[in-house]
Amino acid sequence: MIKGNSRYENILKALIYIEKEVKEKLGKEKVIIKPNCVSDSVQLASTHVDAIRAVLDFLNSIKVKKVTIAEGSAYNTKKAFHNFNYFSLKNKYDVEFFNLNNDDFEEIEIYSRNGRKLKVGISKTILQASKKNSLISLALLKTHDSAIATFSIKNVAVGSLIKKTFLKYRIPIPFIRRIANRILTIRNDKAKVHQGPKAINKNIFEIYKHVKPTLSIIDGFVGMEGNGPIDGKPVKMNLALAGTNALATDIVASNLIGLSPEKIGYIYYAMKHEKLEQGDIKIVGNTTIKKEKRKFKLHRNYKQQLLWKY
Repeated sequence: MIKGNSRYENILKALIYIEKEVKEKLGKEKVIIKPNCVSDSVQLASTHVDAIRAVLDFLNSIKVKKVTIAEGSAYNTKKAFHNFNYFSLKNKYDVEFFNLNNDDFEEIEIYSRNGRKLKVGISKTILQASKKNSLISLALLKTHDSAIATFSIKNVAVGSLIKKTFLKYRIPIPFIRRIANRILTIRNDKAKVHQGPKAINKNIFEIYKHVKPTLSIIDGFVGMEGNGPIDGKPVKMNLALAGTNALATDIVASNLIGLSPEKIGYIYYAMKHEKLEQGDIKIVGNTTIKKEKRKFKLHRNYKQQLLWKY
């Protein structure tokens, strides 16, 4: 965990702190960086190009041979890459771009709101990267409208699901946006995950068991509080997190925004499954949770989201 005045430097320094562990765990042949582009137009909701630049420079330093930036936006992935200036990275780096929404997929079972089984398609690119220990989640520090908070696990879990839609742009009014998404969609497995507070947390956990990041990075230079993951407000934190255990990294992120990780259903299920407790996590860097912890304003329907426990 690093605090500083530069997003790029924070992330690069955080990765250098755990360079030995990354070298031991991360595959070197072909690495997938999965940013968070839940929006194709709101920069605050999406991974900044400087964060990707820091990761690419680190990967070059440890001699990773091939890097692909892969995302399946909730809107237009190519437009997101363009709007957030990702394509400019090709001027300096040997990097490819891939739209996960167009990928081949394998189906797994998740749950409907009444407990029945549903099938969803997971990108084969993400599945293979996870199996080969070559998956990087480059996420953000944000609140969420359905799962309380979103960090590295959810970034990969939901982002790996297939979505094919006729809607090519983001409608700014949330209510109309939700209706349009339902009407203009060919296949939207991202939406299938959203089955109410009980099911969504089980579903994210089920997907996480299939697609685990090898390296998790959370850009907390500017977080998002309130009505995330798109319509929230900025919170200047000047932080970066990096870890070779996605669950541990998300537990630290939860604490940083003033939330017990056990309140976030999918994190709670993962902690029980992996038998990981907060006391098992070692934090290195130039600051501590105690110094940086800040109580984020949560989504307006936070109390309803807590009903996953009942």
